[in-house]
Amino acid sequence: MLLISKPLQEVILLNRANIIRPPIIITELAEFYAGLRRIAMTNYNSMLDQLKAGELSSSTIQKEEFLDFRAVLIARPDFKHFKGAAFHHGTTIYTYQEEAANNL
Repeated sequence: MLLISKPLQEVILLNRANIIRPPIIITELAEFYAGLRRIAMTNYNSMLDQLKAGELSSSTIQKEEFLDFRAVLIARPDFKHFKGAAFHHGTTIYTYQEEAANNL
């Protein structure tokens, strides 16, 4: 028996009904599964711990990852020690500082 994920089942049904074209299906599925792999491979707490320990000097977060990363970052008690510098196209580079940032 072949198991197919729910999103893939919906895409197959839409394709059978000629609602969407096959090239769109392939592109959307590739982006969907690439996103899942990226999320599965990314352990933000581990990365933040490495920044804090000095094992990493900086870490780059892309626009697509930002909201997931931010949720992990602000849940940490030491989140004010992490400084992010934003660049074009949504790229942000984070570093760790020994002194916490002051409240504005």
